[in-house]
Amino acid sequence: MFSELSAFGKPGEVERGKYKRIGNHFLQATDEGKFEFSILKETSKFIVLAETYDYPDVFVTILDKQKGTLYERYLSATEGNKKSMPIIGTCIFFD
Repeated sequence: MFSELSAFGKPGEVERGKYKRIGNHFLQATDEGKFEFSILKETSKFIVLAETYDYPDVFVTILDKQKGTLYERYLSATEGNKKSMPIIGTCIFFD
């Protein structure tokens, strides 16, 4: 997975991460650490993943199997009207 970070004031920088399926969830490894995602929905075309916490926030990832793209967004009920920027990148699927 590669995500371009110019929307975050980091033009030319990319974030690299890996998602690995383990049973009925995915583990994501990035430079910031390892995270566990539940599979909310999977079809032949896409996978919707979510990481939840002990507070009312969620990190959602959509993996588009056909286009090889991903879309990530953090949603927070604890931060009121503060908007988060989506991360859009590319991904490669391995069996």
